[in-house]
Amino acid sequence: QKGTGRARQGTIRAVQWAGGGVAFPPTPHSWNQKVPRKLRALARRSALNDRAEAGRVVVIEAFDSDAPKTRWLKGLLSSMETEGKVLVLTDGVKKNVHLSGRNLPDVQVLPFGSESPYDVIWSGTVVIEKQALDSVPDDRSSERANRRRPVDPEALASAAAEQAERKAARKRISTSRRVRGDEIDTSASLVGASATKAEAAPAKAQAKTPDPEPAQASPEKDPEPPQHEAVSPAPEAPVAETAPVPAEEETSGFDPETVDLPKVADLADFLAGIDNVAHVEALQARDSRKTAAPIYAARIEELS
Repeated sequence: QKGTGRARQGTIRAVQWAGGGVAFPPTPHSWNQKVPRKLRALARRSALNDRAEAGRVVVIEAFDSDAPKTRWLKGLLSSMETEGKVLVLTDGVKKNVHLSGRNLPDVQVLPFGSESPYDVIWSGTVVIEKQALDSVPDDRSSERANRRRPVDPEALASAAAEQAERKAARKRISTSRRVRGDEIDTSASLVGASATKAEAAPAKAQAKTPDPEPAQASPEKDPEPPQHEAVSPAPEAPVAETAPVPAEEETSGFDPETVDLPKVADLADFLAGIDNVAHVEALQARDSRKTAAPIYAARIEELS
């Protein structure tokens, strides 16, 4: 990779190399497309109609063959003067007819309804068994007819009877509910009428009896206010006078060697409470702050 000045190549089989691989090779996948059922039926009917309009549809009574014989089927088709490829549609699966046409390259035998539009277009002539046409309704395709389930008349009759019985039962229930509701309404109205009569009776009795005259209230005298006894104030207790404490007693327990030094801002007030010059000098000896030296000097000068 070194020395050429070109880009690094991982392999000489890369797609950009001559003789290398293919960038987007063909991949195997299915091309099948799902066609809707109704569309398939429509295409099949259209193909059959096209063959019928061209006069290339032949209807035969029945294919009677006791054994598979290719010669018999070939002679039958030649007697019909068919042209080109032939599509034979039988009424259901008929094994003998299918085996008879298996060796003929231009003949295809299928049950009616299983052919595709391609099979109809592939053939030049379509031969259909008459019974196959009679078994298919006119308004439906063969695929839908083959999927129809047989209907049991007895089952239909029993289902109709059950449905009629259910309707009658629902009708009876609704009628009973309606009658019961009417009875409840009438009983409620009777109870309400009796209650109103009972309330009206005492009202009439009260209206007949005259109201008694109200008794005249005797004038009442205003109550005299209660008299309270005068309470003499308690004599005040004598207050004991306290003698001032001399400064010498306050500072008698002062030890300049152990006392905590205050801040420089509070030092003047602290020294103002000390009247002993020796104590101030002892504190000055302990205090190494330069800003505190003038304060000590001023206090010593005051005391001296």
